[in-house]
Amino acid sequence: MKFLIDADSIIFKAGCSIEERLYKVYADGELVFADPYKAAASSAAASAEANGAQVVEIERTKTSEESFIAIGRMKDMIKKITEHAKCTSYQIFIGGKDNFRKELYPEYKANRDPFFRPICEQDLREYLCHKYKAVVVDGMEVDDMVSYLCMEDPDNTVICAIDKDLDNTPGWHYNYDKDNYYYVDLPTANLNFYCQLLTGDSSDNVPGIPKIGPIKAANIMYGAGSEYEMYERVLHTYDAFGIPEQVMELNAKLLWMMREKDVLWSPPKPF
Repeated sequence: MKFLIDADSIIFKAGCSIEERLYKVYADGELVFADPYKAAASSAAASAEANGAQVVEIERTKTSEESFIAIGRMKDMIKKITEHAKCTSYQIFIGGKDNFRKELYPEYKANRDPFFRPICEQDLREYLCHKYKAVVVDGMEVDDMVSYLCMEDPDNTVICAIDKDLDNTPGWHYNYDKDNYYYVDLPTANLNFYCQLLTGDSSDNVPGIPKIGPIKAANIMYGAGSEYEMYERVLHTYDAFGIPEQVMELNAKLLWMMREKDVLWSPPKPF
């Protein structure tokens, strides 16, 4: 089986593994607290304000070890994936420039703070391109490309990723974090997608329906047979909450992982 490896998460994990974050709290210009956790710093800042400090600031910094350490850890992750018993060949993919979703919805992933991107990210990307001939994916998500490539040859390819969004794509999957090799059939992939359309995706800043989480979404979709019935239930639920159909269709395009190259989501037919 050819393993299609979404390496963006590998870059992030390896890069962040050599970094140390530090949040410093200043009260009236004096350093009063330092901690690697934001929540602890926020609590200390609130305490300083409660004790009468006039000006309270939180400064965040991070330091990093040499990038060759992160490269070594990245290589170890890739080795673990490519030595899987089912892997006979592989291709690595990393994100590039532009993404059609940003044109559809400028707030897409706007909630992601650049501070949390690895300092050595560019070194890791260049290494993957030079040593592993990684494919740089422009104009879409890496998820889209590995999704439609898997759909083009479902019997001989495996999606290798840790992103739950790709469970919206039927086919073979390998979650390298959990060492979980599994198959998603078409009805399950459709169900996963329409449930996500109800809940939204906070990590990508795609809103769903307020107060509907995975359990409520599963209950709404329970017993739905065809994809069209799933779609109708989602449409009815959006309408019940006063959310226009156009919003639902936009969210669907944002959440859909391409099953064909350059083909976005469109409502299913009633037959």
